[in-house]
Amino acid sequence: MNDYFLVFQLTQQSILIKIRGIHSTALTKIMLGNGFKITQATSVQVERFNLENNFEQPDVDIVDFENKQGIIITGETDKVKKIEEVLRTDLEDAVFRIPIIKLNSLYKGKVVKISGNEAFVDIGNCYALLLDEAVNEGEEHVVEIVKTDIQYPIATTKISIIGKYAILIEQEGIKISKKIKNSENRQELYSLGEKIKPENWGIIFRTGAANQNPSILIQEVSELNKKAKELMKRKKETASPALLLEGNENVFIEFTSRAKKKLDDIRQEIVKTINQHHYYKSIGHEYSLLVDFTEEILTKYPKMENNILEIFNKIYTREFPKKGDQILIEHVKINGYQFILSGILTNLDPNNNHLSIKRLFRGGGHFDGLNIPKQTGDYGITEIKLGSWNLQTEYYSKNGEFKGAYYNINTGIEFYPPNRLRYIDLAIDVIKWPNGEVKIIDKEELNKAYESKLISEKLKTKAEQEAEEIFEKLKTENKTNNST
Repeated sequence: MNDYFLVFQLTQQSILIKIRGIHSTALTKIMLGNGFKITQATSVQVERFNLENNFEQPDVDIVDFENKQGIIITGETDKVKKIEEVLRTDLEDAVFRIPIIKLNSLYKGKVVKISGNEAFVDIGNCYALLLDEAVNEGEEHVVEIVKTDIQYPIATTKISIIGKYAILIEQEGIKISKKIKNSENRQELYSLGEKIKPENWGIIFRTGAANQNPSILIQEVSELNKKAKELMKRKKETASPALLLEGNENVFIEFTSRAKKKLDDIRQEIVKTINQHHYYKSIGHEYSLLVDFTEEILTKYPKMENNILEIFNKIYTREFPKKGDQILIEHVKINGYQFILSGILTNLDPNNNHLSIKRLFRGGGHFDGLNIPKQTGDYGITEIKLGSWNLQTEYYSKNGEFKGAYYNINTGIEFYPPNRLRYIDLAIDVIKWPNGEVKIIDKEELNKAYESKLISEKLKTKAEQEAEEIFEKLKTENKTNNST
């Protein structure tokens, strides 16, 4: 074993990771396989990976998005970067988003606008949003970033200073993590906290403080108190807007349909995993329970797999929409912004996973890429095949005159019962005018996403190939039509 590999392994093993959510088994396998150590493991993780019970406070937390479409990695920048590097290699089809604002950072800012229950605070490189807080326009406040939202980071004036085992809060009293169940441990921490809490601050003892040597806790609270005093000094001396204390790195990783399939394959190496396990789990709680039950039955009765999966598929397909139902399309941009398109289902072929949707348009504006004005009564027919990396929309006037076509290049399209479709738009598109002219557009947006490390070279290449194939197909069709 060479020295470089030994140093690499030792470095990875020094990083403690806590993993929760529907992707935890696959991610735990990836992390352990790359030399990281799992802490505060669940009973399922302990059983599946033969882990020791370890309640050390994690250096890095990995949790699911609220909508289960990906994960959030949070921790110290250098440690998060090591994990990010591994996942960029193992999950090339995922989309990586890194906010410019770090979680739990403390800023001195000025309230520049109030709208209803929202207050916009200028913190320098963007505005932060305070919700339901009693502030006035023009006031300066120290705020803490509590959520690195896509558009505006969410902040609070109730600041905290976070350590590994303890957190200082601007509130009197001692609080103990609810995950510390032992009453003796809780009483010891409460008594210690009362003795060492700084003036005008309270303490929250985190899960990892249980059974920790009191001298380590005393030292950490002392260091946090020094940070608090320095913060108050900087607050008085520094003009707003300004960063007073930098927080933790946040990386948002969204899983495309192909990335979910890769996670399925990894999980299958550990435990029985049905096809599209992570997709079904992301639909919602009821499907998550159904997947757990199905896999448990398959483990006990493997010879009945075909029958069991047939029943599972019947339950899934009975949730399909019917002709005339409204369909919602979640169009997610690479940077995370999303908007909802809606239309009426005009045709459904469940055997081929094909849907046709009619969308009506109001007058005003232009059709994307085509630069053709929208008029009242215009409509579009969108053809969608589940799993496809593109969707086609043909635009018509109210009299049925063809106005152009738009081929959106995206990640594999997924259906979410009862009436949602979802994909990530990969920026590059193909358009066709009524005269037969065909063009690939928005290549520069795709390139920018790659250069910004939002997507991998593999995903960029896949999008380019998809666009080129459609472009060549349409050109061939034009030549055939012109020759007849």
